[in-house]
Amino acid sequence: MQKQSARIQWMDGVRVIACLMVILMHAPMPSTTASNAFNAFYSYLNVPCIPLFFMLSGALLFPIKGSSRQFLTKRVSKLVIPAVFWSSLVLIFRFYKGQVATSEHILKAFFKMPFGPVEEVYWYLYTAIGLYLFAPILSVWLANTSRRMIEGYLLLWSVTLFLPYLDSFFPGIFNINPYTTLFAFTGFTGYMILGYYLAHFEFHFKAWYKHYPLRSGMVILTIILIIGVPPFVYLIKRVFGHQLLLKYDFYLVSHAMLMSVIVFLLIKYWYHCFPIIHKLCAFLAPLTFGIYLVHFIIQRDYVWHWMETYFPNMHSGVAPLFISMITLLISTIVVLGIKRLSFSKYIIGV
Repeated sequence: MQKQSARIQWMDGVRVIACLMVILMHAPMPSTTASNAFNAFYSYLNVPCIPLFFMLSGALLFPIKGSSRQFLTKRVSKLVIPAVFWSSLVLIFRFYKGQVATSEHILKAFFKMPFGPVEEVYWYLYTAIGLYLFAPILSVWLANTSRRMIEGYLLLWSVTLFLPYLDSFFPGIFNINPYTTLFAFTGFTGYMILGYYLAHFEFHFKAWYKHYPLRSGMVILTIILIIGVPPFVYLIKRVFGHQLLLKYDFYLVSHAMLMSVIVFLLIKYWYHCFPIIHKLCAFLAPLTFGIYLVHFIIQRDYVWHWMETYFPNMHSGVAPLFISMITLLISTIVVLGIKRLSFSKYIIGV
């Protein structure tokens, strides 16, 4: 029982960190140029945000207990209802504020809603619904396969994450499309399987963790990824003119996976070292889904406006941090208010 409690605690930490990363990634204001070095750094630094959520789903959901019907009824409904409710609310809000030109646009958006997000930020919900529909099949495979088979899948999936870099230099040769050999191994499914793998297989890591060189190695690798890679990417874009990271899905590239693994494992093995944050994470973790749903409305329609009005000259390196703190505070208050409603679990999950 104690082991299970500790497991849930560190997963709360992953959930909260991922939520904070989402808010910080969306914080830079559009009034600053897209090429601003600080904006690029914040985007790069927070790239593990969505992969961490998918990894957490794999770690928590697999193996699925109960029937597939029970799982799909429970899990998919927790995403479908909020997706429809908040997408509809955002459309009405945009129309009321004059940000949507005609009622015809709203009608088209409602017809589109079952197949894809009408608000870009909600793409995660639709991707997660698709993964949940596939999850019962994955669960059977994971329950009956060997560790080596999982590692083999992850190895091939990792190759697909590296190909975008090669295609950046040799366009049309290394691109992934439905007719290429490894296409079946692409996508966010890999993050769910990766999360399951890292959560359920210890590979004697706890014993190694106590050894100083390994801990130093993880820290050094983290520093290299955070500090060393952005200048390299910037150099590629400046010298070769390639739009690396923009041509392809921002999260389905090697460095995004490596950073996500590091954050996931650092929280898993270091979370117990910081008991001071345990209560805060336990408080925020159940609210993270609701915070994700409301944060961008608060951030883009209110906090950005306040920043432009009262702090127009704040440094672009500091402004996203300030915006994120204000957004998190207001979003948490809003979610706590919604939580008091009798039907809150249907629209924010709690």
